Amino acid sequence: MIGKALEVLNCADTESAKQRFLSFCHCQKWVERMVDARPFASEAALFDMADECWAECDEQDYLEAFKAHPRIGDRKALAEKLA
Repeated sequence: MIGKALEVLNCADTESAKQRFLSFCHCQKWVERMVDARPFASEAALFDMADECWAECDEQDYLEAFKAHPRIGDRKALAEKLA
């Protein structure tokens, strides 16, 4: 049995799923792979695929993802991101 959040993610249209995944990791390559891998049979399957997709990323992909995170201690940027 899968949880409600996973069911919603599995059934979401492509653009909604992309936006949801971008909120977790701002790396286009990772997001595209995760959207294409749906539906996930379980949370464990989702986490395994997330790890697999991240392992296929290169340095540019990592930098893209890290750039979207506020700098440590930058409360203003964090507040803007969470607003």
